[in-house]
Amino acid sequence: MLRPLCCWLASSLSVPALLLGVAPLPARSDDLQAFLSDSHRFAGLRSFRLHLDSTSPKGRSVRDLVYVAPDKLRVEIKDTSLVVVVIGTNVWLRGPDKKWTKGKLSTGNPFAPINAIYRIVAQSKTGSVHFSGTQDVNGTATHVYQIYMAPQRGFLAETTRVWIGLADGFPRRIEERNGPYTTTAIYSDWNQPTLTVSGP
Repeated sequence: MLRPLCCWLASSLSVPALLLGVAPLPARSDDLQAFLSDSHRFAGLRSFRLHLDSTSPKGRSVRDLVYVAPDKLRVEIKDTSLVVVVIGTNVWLRGPDKKWTKGKLSTGNPFAPINAIYRIVAQSKTGSVHFSGTQDVNGTATHVYQIYMAPQRGFLAETTRVWIGLADGFPRRIEERNGPYTTTAIYSDWNQPTLTVSGP
């Protein structure tokens, strides 16, 4: 049971999102530099909350996640009533019966929420980046970027929009779409010392 869980944690927590339905705007070199400058603080993450709302041909999935560096993660999957807690290599699962089961992670990377942020930075280096202006997100002033990745062998075109806080350089919202797969990710409580994750 835990081996498939490792794969699930590594894949389903990655942050894919929302196609705008418009042709990509031409990138400017200063847009790319500005995006990389805004996102340079990603390496200093200590904690955050993440709300993921994903759709696919199989339906919709809503997940709430708390991450505390370097190795603590709590995920609640609303549509299945599943709760997963990861601390180091220990993992606890709670299903609809409210009973906890403990195990060990042997493969996979449960910290895909972090990897997804780095993936977006990598996309910005090879995709078409456009600075779309500034926007307020839940009281936080942000810079808005659109990244367009052209279709490649085996992959559809992917469009990503990222809202990055002006004051701290952390994302507040990420929207992506790759064909029929869409995800909206809403981040909050960056580096809040009150965020904790504990085992049952």
